[in-house]
Formats: sequence, structure tokens, C-alpha cells
Amino acid sequence: ADAAANPRFVEEAYKTALSAYLFVEPPQREQALAMMAALDEANGDGPEARAKLTRLYVGLGVQLQRRLKDLQAAGFADRARTLAGAFEELLKRASEGADSANWQTQLWLAQTSQQLGEGLTGKDAAPYFAQAEAAYRALLAAADKGGADAPPVGELIKFQKLLGDCLRGQGKFDEAMTAYGQVLAERTSQLDVQQAAARTLMEQGIAEGNAGPLERSIHGDQPQAQGTNLVWGWLKLAKTVEGARRLELRTKGADSPRAAQLADVFFDARYNAARARLEAAMLAAGDERAKQLATVRQSVEAMKNLYPDLGGTKWNAAFAELAKEAAGK
Repeated sequence: ADAAANPRFVEEAYKTALSAYLFVEPPQREQALAMMAALDEANGDGPEARAKLTRLYVGLGVQLQRRLKDLQAAGFADRARTLAGAFEELLKRASEGADSANWQTQLWLAQTSQQLGEGLTGKDAAPYFAQAEAAYRALLAAADKGGADAPPVGELIKFQKLLGDCLRGQGKFDEAMTAYGQVLAERTSQLDVQQAAARTLMEQGIAEGNAGPLERSIHGDQPQAQGTNLVWGWLKLAKTVEGARRLELRTKGADSPRAAQLADVFFDARYNAARARLEAAMLAAGDERAKQLATVRQSVEAMKNLYPDLGGTKWNAAFAELAKEAAGK
């Protein structure tokens, strides 16, 4: 009886119950909500108490995040969706209690919302991307404003890229391209942003049934005064990366992890160049369609001749499927 009356014992019991409700299959959302409310009441309302509770929610959130990734990777979409619903409330509680001056916590909350969105589709994903977008904009504003507790200016590039990813996830393609363009204006050779920009154009073309963005995803976008494109497009990205990979192999040898990473970017770019061409062909008709389909097939054949293993099992299968699609149209 004495233990049950001890506030610390009660709080620990609530924490244990909350964890159990969140991690049971399926998560018991209503019971978890009741435990969160009980924890709020038992914990008190002072700044230190709120900070302590936020740390608890963030800690549980990290565990839930891992569990969600495992479910998504295993293809359990329904279970992932159920867990995401429980996770959403936990994020909300953590966000309400988070110290606005602690930008690292705010960044974790934003990235976690984004990852939830990336693991879902359509209407299920939209609210998570919207939450993350708002958080990244707030982080950018805080960094721009400055001050002792503001994120370092060096983090702006990272926030801008993540903002672009959230905008792309919501189908806000033009806004995403603006965000990526702001990064590339400072770091033209940032490969993950070049990939993201080309992928955004390709997704835009497919979503809108518009060949224009598809062509720009292949050949580049955002022309500059000197005649170059800020966004390289798949073909220039592939060419640039392949040159860097060959240099890496000459200087570091075949076991270089960087060379392997560059190889994956190269095959991704060449595959997507052909994929974008196939999507453009589907928007054309008659001789123009036939011409573009032939280009896709020739592209795959050229890659097989130059790189017989086509980058290994993953890309070999992807290119084979692409050629099959082009042959069947």
C-alpha cells in the first residue's frame, strides 16, 4: 500500500503500462492515450517536469520508430499504419512538451514525422509531411533569426533539403524544386540533392501527365546565365558520378566504400533516365512513341554492353524489367 501511494512508483507504473500498450500487437491506442493523460497529471506542470516527460516520449518514440521501420521493411503495411496512428499521438505529446529552444529535439520530431510520411501513402502520409514541413520552416526561420539557442547556420542546407523532400512528398513539386535549387545554388555537387531534384521532376511529369518535367529530369533544369543547368538531370548526374567513381577506383582501389556508393548513384541515375524516357513515351503517340520506346531499349542494351553485371542483382533485375516494359508497349 505504501509503495502504491508513492508518486514515483505510480509514475513508473504508468510508464510501464504506456510502453506495453504501445508495443502490443496491435497497439492499444485508447489505453495508451489514457496512460499519457495519467502521466501528464502525475508528472506536474513545471518546466522541469515537462522536459522530463518529453524525454520519456522521445525515448519511446525512438523505439517505436525502429519498430515501424521493421514493419515497413517487412511489407506489413496495415500493421505499420496502425502503429503510425499510435506514434502520431506520442509525437504530438512530445512536441507539446518540447523546449522550443532545443532545436535538436525539434529536428528529431520533424524528421520522425517525415519518416512516418515516407512509410505511408496518399491521405495517410499527408498529415505527417505537413507537420514536418511546418517544423522545417520553423527551424529555418530560427536559424535565420540567430541567437544563442538558434540552430547553427551550417544546418540551413540540411533543413532546406529536408524541406524539399517533404514538399515533394505532398506533391508540391514546384515548391520542392525551389527548395532544392536554393541548396544547389550553394552546393551544386551535392549528389543527394541532385538526385532528389531529378526525381521530383520525374514524379511531377508522371503525376501531371506532362512530358516537360520528364524531359527536364533527364536533361536538366533551372538554366543559369553561363549556359549550365543548376539541376543536372539524370544523364549529367550519371556522367559526373561515373567519372568520380573511376577516379576513386584508380586512387583507392576496388574495395573503396566510396566507389561502391558512387556506383549505386550511377546505376540509379541511368535507370531513372531510361524510366523517365519510358514514361515520356507513354505520353506520346505514333512514330514518336515508337522512337522513344526504341531509345529505352537501346539504353538498356548499351548499359548491358558497357557493364555486363549491371551493378549487381538489384539493378540487373530493374533494368531487365524496364526493357520488358518497353518491349511490351
